[in-house]
Amino acid sequence: MQENLTERELMILQDQIMQEMCMITKYLNYTEMTGDQELKTICRQVAQKHQNHYNTLIRDINSSSAGQAFTAAQPAYAQSQYNYQF
Repeated sequence: MQENLTERELMILQDQIMQEMCMITKYLNYTEMTGDQELKTICRQVAQKHQNHYNTLIRDINSSSAGQAFTAAQPAYAQSQYNYQF
């Protein structure tokens, strides 16, 4: 992604990033809630899939020329608190 992103595109990406963060949190919570090891494994795998989506979105935004404006305006999304260990 090397083109300039419009403000609308950045808002859409911001929304998608928030959705991915929500899914990561939900599936990690589900992992803690269940005692079934097979279900724990599945929940961790799904959380990892959403973490990968999150990382890809952040990387793509940062590689665009509009990325600086996005990360400066939304520093919470670039924080490592959402980089869980699986």
